[in-house]
Amino acid sequence: MAMIAITQWFTNKSTNALNRGNKQAVETFIINNRIQKLVNNSFTLYSNIIRDLNTEAINDSLTTLGYNSSILGEAIKTIGIPDSSNTISAVINLQVELSTKIIAAKKENNQVLKNSLIDTLKNLNISDKVYESCLKVQKLLEKNLQTTLITNSDEAAQLFTFNKYLAIMAILAIIILVTNIINKQEKQRKLIRNLQVAEAAAQKSKQAKDEFLANMSHELRTPLNALIGFSNLLNNTPLNQKQKEFVDIISTNGANLLNIVNDILDISKIEAGKLSFKLIPFDLFHLFKSLEKLFSKTVAEKGLTYTTIIDKNIPQFIKGDNNRLRQVLVNLIGNAIKFSNHGLVEITVKQTATTDTTCTISFSVKDSGPGIPKDKLASVFKRFEQLEHITTRQHGGTGLGLTIVKNIVEQMGGNITVESDLGNGAVFQFTLHFTRAHEFEYLQNHTTQKEAIDLSGKSILLVEDNMTNQKLITHLLTPTFTQLTIVNNGQEAINLLTTKSFDAILMDIQMPVMDGYTAIAIIRKELKLKIPILAMTAYVSEEEVEKVKVAGFNTHIAKPIVPSVLYTSLKETLLTSIEIPGAPEKEEKNNDMHYFNILFEQEPDARKEIIQVIQQQWQEDKKQLLKSLSANSYNTVKATFHSLKSTFSPFGQNSSIYKIIVEMENIANCNEPAATTNEKCKKNIDFIDNFVDNLS
Repeated sequence: MAMIAITQWFTNKSTNALNRGNKQAVETFIINNRIQKLVNNSFTLYSNIIRDLNTEAINDSLTTLGYNSSILGEAIKTIGIPDSSNTISAVINLQVELSTKIIAAKKENNQVLKNSLIDTLKNLNISDKVYESCLKVQKLLEKNLQTTLITNSDEAAQLFTFNKYLAIMAILAIIILVTNIINKQEKQRKLIRNLQVAEAAAQKSKQAKDEFLANMSHELRTPLNALIGFSNLLNNTPLNQKQKEFVDIISTNGANLLNIVNDILDISKIEAGKLSFKLIPFDLFHLFKSLEKLFSKTVAEKGLTYTTIIDKNIPQFIKGDNNRLRQVLVNLIGNAIKFSNHGLVEITVKQTATTDTTCTISFSVKDSGPGIPKDKLASVFKRFEQLEHITTRQHGGTGLGLTIVKNIVEQMGGNITVESDLGNGAVFQFTLHFTRAHEFEYLQNHTTQKEAIDLSGKSILLVEDNMTNQKLITHLLTPTFTQLTIVNNGQEAINLLTTKSFDAILMDIQMPVMDGYTAIAIIRKELKLKIPILAMTAYVSEEEVEKVKVAGFNTHIAKPIVPSVLYTSLKETLLTSIEIPGAPEKEEKNNDMHYFNILFEQEPDARKEIIQVIQQQWQEDKKQLLKSLSANSYNTVKATFHSLKSTFSPFGQNSSIYKIIVEMENIANCNEPAATTNEKCKKNIDFIDNFVDNLS
């Protein structure tokens, strides 16, 4: 009886211990499941923020994380390890706090604060810390459970069979639990690796896009440099009334073409939050007169009625960004004309509010085109959306114009809307705020000076590989009495600087043999020269301007070169008393020898000199082309034709010779059979050769 009683007592004790152990095992399993949910919630919240999902998705993740954190904390306290609960809660609270601030910054559209908080979240590795804290708790739970099992085993020695099964079951549970934890851990690590790969791919894609935009800007601006430069030279010659009219048209369209190039780059600036605005006085009435002149030819060709109605109470002179406002209006008016085959294009300008120092102006552009379907009104400002509702792309366009317009208007503090009915045209309307300006402020900013620039005694080294650009700079600096020396690349400049000194250097960036960045590194670091060096480049992005400054250049001059900018830069570099003449930007729009003859009508010596340079350059390039074609080296062929665009730019971008060169550059980039490509290239080389031979 005693043995039975003792056995019963041990059995009851062992059973109670077993029950306690089972209860603890169940609680451990439940807590581990909650830990897994908490870790998953933490990684989900982190992923939603990094991927910049909508606020609703992030709020849902926050709510789930907070709820599971609270439940887990209470569960952990019940098993006697509250310190671990506090550790997890502290990390979770930190993640919740940062995430809440990121949501607030996103709602306030504070991109800088938002990005800073996200960087903090990344640097702290919050989700990893949550995982590590939870893993520690799991290990403590595992340790406590193991201790209980050992104690139960010692107390239930007589009930070895029961304890053995209990131990086996406990071990199996632990194995399953640990296996589950390991699997979850591996999945989380794989997720992190995938996120890192995705981030690297996104960064690479952004870098590729930035490089494409920079190269595209360079390709467009290189020929524009010669075209606009020689247009400026033409403007400084005696002109009759008819010639003056032609020059004005060239100037207006040239400025518009350059603005189009800038528009393309604005998408990148908008995405990076780097779109800049100026606050300068301008004549609002003159702006609309220039717009009417800009579109006059197209309006006349289509037989449209072009009307501008300006509220008489609107001040003539206001402060704002004239170029950005013009950019918006050119896009909207251009679209209105493009989509209207008859009827009218009406621009209305009204003053909607005014004070002694400010005014609010509403601009509307109305057309008589086919209109926009109701279901597309909400999407016309989206990137790559086209205005036409028919399926054929009869009007062309990139679909970027209205996206840029909307961003510019909103960043200038305004808003833009569109109203339209199918078949009844469309009306685009936007409102902007301006500061009133006085006439004398406008005149101070727009008065031009015609006095000659005197740089007597100053020596300048020009480092430029393109012969046409060499001649352009020479003509621009001839009236300044500058002592100009020209070399073709950075290596020649380095060699010359070891034996001769100059007051300043004008240096191109992209050159054969040695580019501008390599050259300036040697000049600054090896030769230890502090001579002012001005970078001349067709790369004009803000990143490139910053890169130029970091490399050691004193300033950045964008191609196409504006004479006033060149003179101003030289003034700041060399003198303090030079009078800077103003010079508007211009562009060519004539064919073959007609434009060339007009350009040099008043300068026969310069005309003869340019022809000699072109003939000499062509002979060198022709040899290179024939040699490269024989070797099927089409990269060199493409590069040579690209260089020829600058050489033949004085004949105009619409000339047949220029178009042939552009066509050849594209053919050299195709994947046609070598025999076909060589035949096409040689045929056109003969054409160019004949053209050059007949120049006189």
